[in-house]
Amino acid sequence: MKRICFQTTCFILFCFVFSKTSAQSSLDKTWTYTDHTYQLDWELKDDRARMWHPVTGQTCWRGGLFPAFWIENSKGELLYIKAEAVALSELDDIRSKLEILIPAWADGSLIVEKTNWGVRFAELSIVWKNEIPRIIEMYWGTATVDDRRQSMIVDERPFTPNWDASGYCVPGAK
Repeated sequence: MKRICFQTTCFILFCFVFSKTSAQSSLDKTWTYTDHTYQLDWELKDDRARMWHPVTGQTCWRGGLFPAFWIENSKGELLYIKAEAVALSELDDIRSKLEILIPAWADGSLIVEKTNWGVRFAELSIVWKNEIPRIIEMYWGTATVDDRRQSMIVDERPFTPNWDASGYCVPGAK
């Protein structure tokens, strides 16, 4: 097995302070962070996150948060592979550990931290099952595209960003 550890020191997901935390150990439930103004609900099983205002019900941001890779396999084929949730555990009051799986390729974990400015993906660790593929790019907030939508996209890649925001700039990383 080969291991690659990605450290993210300045990944800013949302630019506001969360003051209350509740995490569910079951992937069937929603993982929630709340501050005095907004709430972030993340359905881990389906990788669907939503930041919304509890009083007005208005959604400010929605999309996926799991990492994905654009890789080249040993045959020279380009492939899109994306992590899925396996289990969630609380490490302490600030950090949660999400066990992930990239089907047929790797296992790993994602450490998520609550900071004074929002949510931070502190560490992504991937343990490849076989030879490490050539990693072309790594993405956050992407999903595969169906054939109908693929015909409308200029890029030949079989994935696209799967988030949208209203009034917020969400930095992306690849």
